[in-house]
Amino acid sequence: MQTPDHRPLPKTLLAVPGLLGLLLVHFTLVGLYVVPPNPISLQARPAIRAWLLPHFSQRWQLFAPEPAGINQYVHVRCHVVDEDGEHVTPWVDVTTPLVKEHHVNRLGSAGRMLRGMRPTLGLNQEVERRAVKHLDGQQATEALEALDEEAARQFERGKAHLQRIASAECKRRFVRPGVEVISVQARDVRAKIPPFGIRHDVDEIDAQAVTLPRMDYVEVSL
Repeated sequence: MQTPDHRPLPKTLLAVPGLLGLLLVHFTLVGLYVVPPNPISLQARPAIRAWLLPHFSQRWQLFAPEPAGINQYVHVRCHVVDEDGEHVTPWVDVTTPLVKEHHVNRLGSAGRMLRGMRPTLGLNQEVERRAVKHLDGQQATEALEALDEEAARQFERGKAHLQRIASAECKRRFVRPGVEVISVQARDVRAKIPPFGIRHDVDEIDAQAVTLPRMDYVEVSL
């Protein structure tokens, strides 16, 4: 008579239910993150962002209801000291040359550099704040407070990001013997892309810029 097999289950097999549960939680949070803001996603927003950011962030603006409709540029100017004293350079568009280079060579480094030049200042929350109107009382208050806190955190992160971009550009352009960069400025320019039917008549419309105050120059590696 054959004796029953009492060998223990492999440890990897015991981990399967836990992994399946983790995947279920992950894709549920991803789904709530990418759908248009709604009362459910707004209430779960702290948990969603704690889990997904920064490593699992998603960008699905290609599709409705809010397709990407803007071009974003970073402009930089530098406060330098040389033998003639302190002066301020003109604003320099650091994004457009990279865009042109990327159009020439899609596999080059310009594309990677462009992805690094998309600071988020936390100022674009129109869709989220419209969704708050569907909440009631205390839920609406808490959702607005969470959006305000999130916007403040994003602004500080975006400001630090722009500070490094500006410092790198000022160093590349102006730092040499006898010339010192003492502070930098940056502005985030966003221009609406015109509708397809008039794309040949105008390049962009309704450009808006957020100009940051002077920031300390920080040493960066080029």
